[in-house]
Amino acid sequence: MRRILIAVVITAMLMSGCSAMMSAMGQGEKQPTVEEMLAQALELSNAGNYEEAILLYETVIEIEPNNYEAGYGLGHAYRSTGRTTDAISILEKTAKLSTDDKRAMYELGYSYLDAGEYQKARDTVKSEKTGNDMAPEVAILLVLSYSAEGDYDMAVSFFDNKSVQDYFMSMSENNVLYFGPYNAAGQMHGKGVGIYDRGQYIYCGEYKNGLRSGHGVWLKGIRLDEETGLPKNGTSDSKPDSKMSYTYFEGAWENDKPNGYGENHLIYPQEGDLSVTRSGNYTDGYENGEMAVSWGECTATYVSNMGVRELLDKTYEPKDGPKQYYYAICSVHKGGDGWTLKEYQLDAKWGVMPWGATKVTDPNAAAAEQ
Repeated sequence: MRRILIAVVITAMLMSGCSAMMSAMGQGEKQPTVEEMLAQALELSNAGNYEEAILLYETVIEIEPNNYEAGYGLGHAYRSTGRTTDAISILEKTAKLSTDDKRAMYELGYSYLDAGEYQKARDTVKSEKTGNDMAPEVAILLVLSYSAEGDYDMAVSFFDNKSVQDYFMSMSENNVLYFGPYNAAGQMHGKGVGIYDRGQYIYCGEYKNGLRSGHGVWLKGIRLDEETGLPKNGTSDSKPDSKMSYTYFEGAWENDKPNGYGENHLIYPQEGDLSVTRSGNYTDGYENGEMAVSWGECTATYVSNMGVRELLDKTYEPKDGPKQYYYAICSVHKGGDGWTLKEYQLDAKWGVMPWGATKVTDPNAAAAEQ
């Protein structure tokens, strides 16, 4: 059986024309050693030739069933070609072969992320460190698994972790780290999770032909200082020593942008998990139409034309405290240049960012606040 399988591998390599070593073997030279096949398989895998690498890794495992390098490499190649179930099967076995080498364990966790088995992904690394010396591979599993399950409190609790920040900052600015299924063309397709803009945003939801389409959540991740471009430690901008406030948009997506009904949530853990929700229609990532903003027992409405707003409901009153407390959720203020409406808005990347001040066009709105 082993001789037959090796012969099949050699034939496949000859047909692909990808390896001088395999070509020479096909001309009658001696069969390669396990070490040579592993080296060739790794080279193929690194070049993205996963199907050919799989043939070699499977051959090695036929010869040495407990070969760690072959098991890890095969699991990675399986996962890279969308064979998630096969990846999990081989990696579950391989991860038990070594207590020191963690690569197969991490790859198994990633495979569980691809399969949507988020608790199993966390269970895979439950014995690993979670402090500032946490391995980046662990950070990925924890942040994405909690985000995908909607436990945003837990997800954002890792954003101030130095290990998490170091990993995110090591990413290419335009690189997307995605975990989930692919279609036959190799495009992101189905329910998955991804890290965008060096960890500044996390997306959990549906993809279609490589684009975010369907129902999805866009969670604001680590915060970067505008001047230095480095992670901003501390949490809330107004209360540096308090638990981080966080934001997320949940709603309909099409062609990589929010399109349709959506809700933008702003959570203040330091205020007893006060939730501010702004809801309505979105077009290409911008508010478009009549919107409602609610917090506690209060609600106000306004109309927005692709982000240009006008307050409609002028009767709401905060239950306690000064009106200025609600400056971030649709309130007007008197300044040196007149009355303005201060708000937050989904920016071009659909994360909550300061939108600035917009002139109030209805003078009655100002009068209502006096």
